[in-house]
Amino acid sequence: MILLQTLKKRYSRYIEEAQEARQKAGLCDGLFGMGNDPRKHPCHGYFYEAVGTWVEDFLRGNPGEPECAEAAEWILKAADLNRENQDAYWYMYAAQVHALPVITKLTREDAKLLLQWYDRAYPARDRMPAQDQVFRVLKKTARPGLW
Repeated sequence: MILLQTLKKRYSRYIEEAQEARQKAGLCDGLFGMGNDPRKHPCHGYFYEAVGTWVEDFLRGNPGEPECAEAAEWILKAADLNRENQDAYWYMYAAQVHALPVITKLTREDAKLLLQWYDRAYPARDRMPAQDQVFRVLKKTARPGLW
């Protein structure tokens, strides 16, 4: 699906932009919140917003369950795959919240598999409130009627 490839390219471009911002920063930039802090580069906010816009466009196209499963998996797993890139990791982690409306369109089995992975990759002790919300929606989708 073309839209999904657009999302993947946006993630790749974001990683490049975050690395470039880090490379352009001076040795002491960002130290004590001063200078050209690469963690505050506009690419991070643009990326976060772009993922939200992508999800809206994606859902407007009335995607099927397989496309939703692939999109949700990509959005949720991207941060885990990029843990070594701390500048990009945190915004990819935050962008997981954009997957919520996609998760509700998963099959029970797809949600269950993603829930099992998510719980291992992001144990409860490591989750922020947005990730707790992602976990709850995955759980509800995997086991409807129990909540």
